[in-house]
Amino acid sequence: MEILGEGKFLKLVKTEKDGISREWVPSRGAAAALIVNSTKEQVLLCSQVRPPINDRIWEPVAGIVDDGEKPHETIIREIEEETGLTEDTVYDMFYAGSFYTSPGLTNEIAHLYLIEVDKDFDLLTLKTDVVHENEVIKLKVVSFDEFTATTYRDWRLELLKKHIL
Repeated sequence: MEILGEGKFLKLVKTEKDGISREWVPSRGAAAALIVNSTKEQVLLCSQVRPPINDRIWEPVAGIVDDGEKPHETIIREIEEETGLTEDTVYDMFYAGSFYTSPGLTNEIAHLYLIEVDKDFDLLTLKTDVVHENEVIKLKVVSFDEFTATTYRDWRLELLKKHIL
């Protein structure tokens, strides 16, 4: 494996197999969670600027698995960092499955979770305009109807809408 370039969050490598040379991005994996209050039929989403698409998008809480971390630990950490919700706020956590995000570009496996919150989002202390690792994260609560009716440009939401809601 030849390293072609390296940055803070990723590196580009080149490998050869069966006489075919490929460039790709190795990954430790990712975790994403759809945070819901089923009783109130609400979903909590976060928004941040995504440089590759040069836009701010609404998406589930998500993050990269740190070294030595398991995906469920990643999502608990990310939920606290991005929303302010802690483990004791979570009513239940369901593992929804995993998949390769873009196997022609990376070996990243995304692990998806459904997080059930048993308190009204209005009664919880949520962070506002979180500045974390050069990201400004905003939060909003939407109804199930708004969530399923809106076309989001994020693959994680589309997958979760299709398989969970």
